Amino acid sequence: MQGRVRTSLRRKLIITTVMTLFLVIVGTISIVAKLQDQQSETHYKDIEARITSSLTNKGKILATNHALALRGFAESNAFGDIKDLVNRTVAEDEDVIYGLYLDADMTPYAFKAPGTEKDDTTGWEEIGVTEEMLEEDSGERKVSIYKQQVLEFSSKVEVVEDGEVELLGSIRYGLSTARMAKDLRVAREESDAAFFNTIKILIGLGLFFVLVGAFVTWRQAIRITSPLGVLTEAADAIASGDHSVQVDVQSGDEIEILASSFNKMVRDLAASYDELELLNKGLEQKVEERTRDLQQKTDDVENMLKNLRQGIFTVTEGQSIHHEYSAYLEKILETNDIAGNSIMDVLLSGTNLGSDAVDRVYVAL
Repeated sequence: MQGRVRTSLRRKLIITTVMTLFLVIVGTISIVAKLQDQQSETHYKDIEARITSSLTNKGKILATNHALALRGFAESNAFGDIKDLVNRTVAEDEDVIYGLYLDADMTPYAFKAPGTEKDDTTGWEEIGVTEEMLEEDSGERKVSIYKQQVLEFSSKVEVVEDGEVELLGSIRYGLSTARMAKDLRVAREESDAAFFNTIKILIGLGLFFVLVGAFVTWRQAIRITSPLGVLTEAADAIASGDHSVQVDVQSGDEIEILASSFNKMVRDLAASYDELELLNKGLEQKVEERTRDLQQKTDDVENMLKNLRQGIFTVTEGQSIHHEYSAYLEKILETNDIAGNSIMDVLLSGTNLGSDAVDRVYVAL
């Protein structure tokens, strides 16, 4: 029974500790996961902003620089050089999907896009350039074309003659966002991988600490419940009548102090039992003596009542005659129906006294 109690107590201590550690670890992992997720999201947005900014700066610089370079070609009508510059730029830079040069009359002198030949300028209308766009100093827009999202950057090609600005044309380059999307996807995957790795590490550490906590609690539970079991067995022995039992607990803590107090209590209790036993023996002797004395007195009274030649009796509450009376009373009253009857009936029932005399006797009694 005590073994089952100790086992149950140990199990409760271990379960309580494990549940407490589990709740703490779950709370910690939740907080860390939330912070890590926020940090990952911030990091991802920062990478996205830097990649987008890098691609945007590249497109703006490319369009602006080529607008300056094409100014001389356009003034000298070197359209072949314009084509070579545009074609080479599209061919050499994997981010550039298409390049388009339009003069002020919307005439395409150079156009390079997926599926076009070297001198082929057809199909540029798909890009959706309007005459109003030619007047923009520089522009940036998103275009969904060639089965992908494209960032288009443009810049005017113009010269100044006699203080007047003359529009020669417009150069446009479309930069693919595929590499940017790929880099962002890789960044997202790396961020997610780092996040899940952190969670895995935290879960692993949590399980480790739960096991360590359970082991430590188990050791402490044994250290606590074993002395308690000894004390319980000692208490049962005392209840069974063994007042000499003593416990030996060397735990070095409050339980050892409790065991020491328990031993002192048992010693004091044993001394009290010994003293009580002596008192009981003395009391028994006194009771026997008093019983003998009382019996002797009772016998004396009984002998006296049997042999006394007088009528002696005792009146109890309610004016009834007590059952112990002298035997000679029955001869005097000539009846043995005396005990328990009213004194008035027993003494005055056969008299010739008047009612007034009887009442005075009754009142006197």
